[in-house]
Amino acid sequence: MELKPLTPKNISDFNRKKVGDIEVLELSEKSLSEMIKDFKIIQSALAKTPIEERLKIFNELGLIWRRKLDTGELNNLKRTLSELTGYSERLIDLEFRLVAYMLSEENIKTNLEAALNKGVDGLCKFIKISENEFFRYMPAGPVFIISSGNSMIPPLIPTTLSLVTGNLTILKPSISNYLGVIEVYKGLEELAENNKTAEIILSAIIISYFTHDSTALKYLLTKTPIGVVNFWGAEPARTVIAKLVAENQYHPRLVVNGPLTGIAVIDSESANEAAKDLALNIVLYDQQLCNSPTQAVFIGKLEEAVKFAENLGRHLDVIGGKIKMKTKDSNLYLLQSVRRTLQFKGSKVLSSNNLENPWTIIVSREKSTLDVLAESHPEFSIYNRRRFIEIIAVEDLIKVLKIIESAHLNPAFKDVDKIQSVGLALSEPNKNKIVEELPATGVYRITTLADMYMRSPIEPYDGASIPSLFTYTVYRRDVKHSYEITQLL
Repeated sequence: MELKPLTPKNISDFNRKKVGDIEVLELSEKSLSEMIKDFKIIQSALAKTPIEERLKIFNELGLIWRRKLDTGELNNLKRTLSELTGYSERLIDLEFRLVAYMLSEENIKTNLEAALNKGVDGLCKFIKISENEFFRYMPAGPVFIISSGNSMIPPLIPTTLSLVTGNLTILKPSISNYLGVIEVYKGLEELAENNKTAEIILSAIIISYFTHDSTALKYLLTKTPIGVVNFWGAEPARTVIAKLVAENQYHPRLVVNGPLTGIAVIDSESANEAAKDLALNIVLYDQQLCNSPTQAVFIGKLEEAVKFAENLGRHLDVIGGKIKMKTKDSNLYLLQSVRRTLQFKGSKVLSSNNLENPWTIIVSREKSTLDVLAESHPEFSIYNRRRFIEIIAVEDLIKVLKIIESAHLNPAFKDVDKIQSVGLALSEPNKNKIVEELPATGVYRITTLADMYMRSPIEPYDGASIPSLFTYTVYRRDVKHSYEITQLL
């Protein structure tokens, strides 16, 4: 597969590097400097393009992707990404089918309208807010996006929204989704042959891999006039990036989408249906998304929680059997050791011996028992816990809130900032008691358990809307206001 960085110009000054088995292209400091120096011209051209035309291009980009998917052109890419991520090809296929959905004109417009609630036309012109007062949404870029590698969809969302809001956009993919991301935006080259708007958008996107020790990456973060740095990831990279951004004399806005996770909350009245819903959310992406449930709280007696866990295991057998895992022998050995440790500590452990679907369920009473793993198996972090969930049985609704609020303080969850998503499967009385209290725990999303994995186009990301982070608002007033203070002069 012949790949090239998508840039505003036909760049020849880049480095070929090998990262694992993948060849990547890394732009040089000189290339970056040449492209970024024209960012005002590029962003001006985008700003003068009607928003409807911008949205139409991305809708057509999604249709090109769907055509490639349906004709089998992406089959080799599917297999490659499956090897890189460890996800099954069936899961990669599901993700590929979400690309066109994410790029659809309707979804992007819904996101813009929710974020820029005074009117998306403000991206192209001043819009009237009240008598003689106006807003204009301007691109805050250039925007540099450092994306995560747990899925191909997360880098596409901020990149697309950055372009739609008029920014010169530089994307650094993860090695695990590098090939997929480039393939998605390659469709712009096809569209740009006969469409001026597509040509402008193509001139505004730069895709380049940067190794961790890249001098070009340091140059980009510390020396160039970027306006926004959007970092997706965890420590230690987050602190390294923040320190470099702090050196930049242009003072770019730093937007961090840090490591988060999800919790499911179930009660005995809803347990039967909830078992299948939780199983699906555990299997999808093997719990590597920020909204994946990695812990569950069961409101009821311990015996009821164990019965629920047994039912959950049956559904994991079925769903996980269809979407198989790729697991190394060393990881399976570690998993077996963890299971034995938790059994020795008195936890109820249910598990599967299927090497392609090695799920594990831990049932605990009142509080988590996973804290023992921080000492005995520190390498068994949340990123290595795949198809692994602890169910904490409580009889007091207040304890649910305390568990959610303090989950990130558990040594077993030290790699995440806090809980992002709470998925509810509750009877109406319990739901009514808890739902108004959940926002105070610091969570960002509250959904039904069945729908934890799905993002709505209207949703903010980790408490903030991406379009508003990638723009700034210019205020205009056409008349002099008569203020009382002026009467004193």
